[in-house]
Amino acid sequence: AEAHVELGFLDKARGDRARALAHFEEAARSLAEPRLHLELTKLYEHHERDVAAALAWFERGTGESAASAERR
Repeated sequence: AEAHVELGFLDKARGDRARALAHFEEAARSLAEPRLHLELTKLYEHHERDVAAALAWFERGTGESAASAERR
């Protein structure tokens, strides 16, 4: 699962948001990490334009401070 996390961040940095999303989703199947939830929230909101999916990931907890979450 950690390999998928690292590959997700690499793909995101390269601009391949679709592959990053796939890697983060795969990692989230076995890891309950707020940083993954945050990345999935952002990718669904901004790349996929799927507000319902973004909100679902956001509600699982993103590890953001209350102030940062309020801005979102």
